[in-house]
Amino acid sequence: MDEKNKPSTLSTNSSLKSKGKEIKSDFRKQLLTNTSIKPNNKKEFRFFMIKAFSFLILLIITHLSAIGQTFFEVDLPEQADVKLYFVDDENTCDLKVWFVYDTASITGPGLWMEIYEEEKADIKILFMDDPALADMTICMGMGANEAGWLNEDRKVLLEKPNE
Repeated sequence: MDEKNKPSTLSTNSSLKSKGKEIKSDFRKQLLTNTSIKPNNKKEFRFFMIKAFSFLILLIITHLSAIGQTFFEVDLPEQADVKLYFVDDENTCDLKVWFVYDTASITGPGLWMEIYEEEKADIKILFMDDPALADMTICMGMGANEAGWLNEDRKVLLEKPNE
């Protein structure tokens, strides 16, 4: 084979690189527009798994931040994120709570732990004497397994202000 008919390795390498970039670009476009795509090679599969794993981690973190609460009790109504009224009757209660004493025990809704440093608490609360002035009512459960929402509409009151 003479030098004129021999393909240039430089031009072959650059065309392969540009072809690879086009394939990656097309795959990314498909991922953004088609959720039922099935990866057909290792690189595509890795990229797909990284996105799926990232989404799963985000979902878990979001869920964990909403299931339990650390609270700080304030002195004035204007300092409180939520004003609570304590009731004995479960039928008029929005949230059944159980107080825990370590963060590892905060594993579900209604499991509360008091924090003595305001900046570390998830929410600032104030217990009211008048039910008309309260945002929601709480009652005590008989154990951690009883803690939880009785009125799901009130959940938004306990979401962290920065969410």
